[in-house]
Amino acid sequence: DGSDRQFIAALDKRSGKLAWQTRRSGEMNSNPQLKKAYGTPVITKVHGRDVVISPAADWLYGYDPASGEEKWVFDPKIDPEGKGILHCRGVSSWVDDSMSQSATCRHRIVSTTIESELLSIDAATGKLCEGFGASGRVNLRSGLGDHDHGLYYSTSPPAIIDDLIIVGGSVADNVSVDVPGGVVRAYDARSGALVWYWDPIHPDQKPVLDEDGSQRYQRGTTNVWSIISVDPE
Repeated sequence: DGSDRQFIAALDKRSGKLAWQTRRSGEMNSNPQLKKAYGTPVITKVHGRDVVISPAADWLYGYDPASGEEKWVFDPKIDPEGKGILHCRGVSSWVDDSMSQSATCRHRIVSTTIESELLSIDAATGKLCEGFGASGRVNLRSGLGDHDHGLYYSTSPPAIIDDLIIVGGSVADNVSVDVPGGVVRAYDARSGALVWYWDPIHPDQKPVLDEDGSQRYQRGTTNVWSIISVDPE
């Protein structure tokens, strides 16, 4: 996706020739810089069929990998005004093996946004999974204290291990010592409940918190903005 044209394309693996090309549907942002996309598509099997999940500049799409036919589109309804990095770097997927093969939200797409939200989306329909967080959304600003929303955001695909979603966050550098903290958090993949967190401070140090009680994690710590690695052991 560029500032002039927005589409997804597939190449034949044997010849390298164009197999199909599908224009992004929907009305793009009027700002050319907000029409660009940097996320790598993922191919995942949903109800026995492969689906291409592709993040664009603002929206998330599901396509048939054989034909390029659009299966669904999801609009996270974000407001780019005053935000920092405005592009999704990718999404993750998770399968709830405790659910039947045909159950809604058995196969989920997990994504973050520049609004600092963690989303759980049904890979079959592109709709939010209502039982996750607050109607499919978890507010990642919770516990960070009051801050300018342009100073904290999440754009990288979450790490998933077993039934946990692991997320970091991107914090604006060299702005102030009072920017939000770079806490790493793990959420239950089914419910969106916070399971554990790691505050990147010295083990012998207690976090310095605001007096108003809105802050759970220390400000101004280092952060994990890129892709997180996990070890099943």
